[in-house]
Amino acid sequence: MTFQPPKMARVDPSADRIKGRKIEAYLQFSRTGKRTYLRGQHTPHPFHITRPFYLPGDPDGLATLYLQSSSGGLYGDDNLTLSIEAQSDTQTHVTTQASSVVHAARGGCTHQKGSIKVAEGGYIEYFPEPMILFPEAVQDSKLTVTLSERAKAVFSDSYIVHDPASSGTVFDRLNNCITISTSSKEQIAPQLIDSMATTGEIWRSMELCCISTIHLSGCDNPEAAREAMQQVADNVSATVPGFYVGVDALVDRSIVSLRMISADGATHTAAMRVLTAAARMALIGAPIAEHPK
Repeated sequence: MTFQPPKMARVDPSADRIKGRKIEAYLQFSRTGKRTYLRGQHTPHPFHITRPFYLPGDPDGLATLYLQSSSGGLYGDDNLTLSIEAQSDTQTHVTTQASSVVHAARGGCTHQKGSIKVAEGGYIEYFPEPMILFPEAVQDSKLTVTLSERAKAVFSDSYIVHDPASSGTVFDRLNNCITISTSSKEQIAPQLIDSMATTGEIWRSMELCCISTIHLSGCDNPEAAREAMQQVADNVSATVPGFYVGVDALVDRSIVSLRMISADGATHTAAMRVLTAAARMALIGAPIAEHPK
């Protein structure tokens, strides 16, 4: 009798993929007197927020709000959208409590969309902690920032690669697009489109661990803001080994942009704290308070 091994069934990597969630969250900030407050919100699971804080050392009335997640990261075909509206003359700082993990996509793609609209004379900071790309993650991220007259915004966007099991594998794909536009009664005009499409293998070949951008938009004096950011960037690069920064300005569009790369997540995050504080100073001339996390 000849032994016949059983036929092995083909494994579908999507079979155990977690069903994606299509969730939309919304935050609206308004102002009464000198104080900015959260006027409206819709934050379904997995979104969660704190109440606004008013921290010593920040400009008077500036509201700080922490975004949190109750799900442990992004999974499978998650499709999450966050819309933020900052009404006239508001001052707002939005950040996240901690980094978010993008898990293995298992044949799918995780989508994350953000929309920030700043009305006339408003100011907003959006400084989320880095997204952490686990092995086989597939992430598609889009952020659109639209500014009305005299509005200002500074925001960051960061990714870190991590292999918790030391498996030797990296994330699969990352597509990222940032659009900055100005809004008037006549039209919405794109001023900058910053897009990136890359793979984990490219990052591995370049020995990259982290990449970040910071954009300052609505600069009253973009050349002076660029020079101020360049000085801080040079100081950080000189003191943090393996941390590289490029600074550029679109003077006619009142935008200053920075891109940072490094090979170490901890030092990268610490350097980003210095640069985001400098970005506020360059844009509105005010120091930034320590934000406990």
